[in-house]
Amino acid sequence: MRSLLLPSLVIVSLGCTEQRATVRALASLAPPVDMTMLTVTFREGGRSWQARGPEFTSDASLAVPHTSQWNTGTVGSIDITFELMDSAGTVAATGQVSLELRADWAWDIEFSNLTEDPRLRCLSCSGSRAFPLAAGYRASGRDSLWVVWGGNSISHPVLY
Repeated sequence: MRSLLLPSLVIVSLGCTEQRATVRALASLAPPVDMTMLTVTFREGGRSWQARGPEFTSDASLAVPHTSQWNTGTVGSIDITFELMDSAGTVAATGQVSLELRADWAWDIEFSNLTEDPRLRCLSCSGSRAFPLAAGYRASGRDSLWVVWGGNSISHPVLY
């Protein structure tokens, strides 16, 4: 009995490594919409947090303006709500998407004002949804705010 128990304990302990998961937002916005208008709210379980457009930054690792990566749970779902509002209080667009959380997963959610679904040119994207922009915020080729999401394994990322 003793010889069977020890290998079993080793196998069980190897399978119990702590898993993590993350989420971050990215934004590629062009006139007449700009970053100062964007607010993104994340809600997961009993907690929530926000990122406003000026908090999105570019760096050497990613040229697209983005937020920090936030840790999330590994089960359940996360609701991502956004609002584009100008300085006068006019709402250009608003909406929400929900994503299933999973262990060892990093979600990216990108916001862009386009007419065509940007997911059509994205290898790692798994979903998208368009939200109409208010008439005063539409431009040629930019009539919707698209929310596109995709993810990758944290421990074994696929490189595109």
